[in-house]
Amino acid sequence: MPPPSPSTTTTCRCAASWRTTGSLVNDPDVGYGIEEDELRQFVEGLYSDQTRARVRALLDWYETNGAAPDPETKDELFLRSAIESSVSYRWAREISLDEKVRQRAELARQRFVDALDELGKTTVGTLSKIFGNGVGLIETRKGKLWQCEEVERHLLEVLQPLDILLEKTPFRLTDRFIPGHFGHVAVWMGTYEELERLGLWNHEIFDESRYQVYRDLVRDGHSVLEALRTGVELNTLAEFLNVDDLAVLRPVYLDEEEIPETLIRAFRQVGKAYDFNFEVETTDTIVCSELPYHVYTGVDWQTDEQLGRFTISPDHVAAEALTESGPFELVLLYHDGRLIDAAEDLSLMRRLSKQA
Repeated sequence: MPPPSPSTTTTCRCAASWRTTGSLVNDPDVGYGIEEDELRQFVEGLYSDQTRARVRALLDWYETNGAAPDPETKDELFLRSAIESSVSYRWAREISLDEKVRQRAELARQRFVDALDELGKTTVGTLSKIFGNGVGLIETRKGKLWQCEEVERHLLEVLQPLDILLEKTPFRLTDRFIPGHFGHVAVWMGTYEELERLGLWNHEIFDESRYQVYRDLVRDGHSVLEALRTGVELNTLAEFLNVDDLAVLRPVYLDEEEIPETLIRAFRQVGKAYDFNFEVETTDTIVCSELPYHVYTGVDWQTDEQLGRFTISPDHVAAEALTESGPFELVLLYHDGRLIDAAEDLSLMRRLSKQA
């Protein structure tokens, strides 16, 4: 480990002591190759005797050989002042035995608190998973748009990469437990040819074998990105259309050059586990309505705080298209299996959101 800079030392002390910040940074993210507890491992290494001994050795050399002889230039005076006033200089030189004991006790305390927090999340998540998997099997009928080839053809003509799909399935028991009108959110990634025209397949991410699999899935028509109980995956539009209501939202805030990087961010979500804790701030587990939150990072999303954690619902996503100045616009709306006229769809969408 290289010697810590003053800013690194200060930042790590703050991040390690802030429960929420530390938890977020310690979260893994399979999409970016981030492993669990990287901040904690770095902080513990930073406070180790070995790291402190290395910094002291460097300071010993500096004080014996590195200080410039008199008269010093203006730059040399500034450098000496910067070194000797830095947090790392005092941290390595002035640490007492009591301070070392205090630091190690604090690290141990933080590990214990994090373990309790993780235990709580695991317990809630396990109960939620058992309940969700059981209730999710209950379906009284098929959706009114199910196996409707005319609707599928129409959608394929209208949809563009990064359109958001919102759906309602009142025939599923899970729909009754989701606040608001809409019960599920997905992202339309676009067809293979559309992404090829955008130059997306030339991105370095597709040199990795697992992303080559995702590319091949899109080639085979799996262009709907959604978080199901089995995890974040790519499915076909035909599989998605087991619904009664469907709204298509288009991001109007994105510049043309932002579209490829946003698509790459969406592909990085594939393979993540389902978030049975419904916590929007976690990055390695995702529930359906969290997909837009993590993909469209330029949007100031609405969230609710429940049981000490922040959540986002499908209706929070829908709300971003209910005003003319919002980051999304409503492209089309099917309600109760029927395509709503463009002159009426936005007003109906607003009424549905208010009634829920």
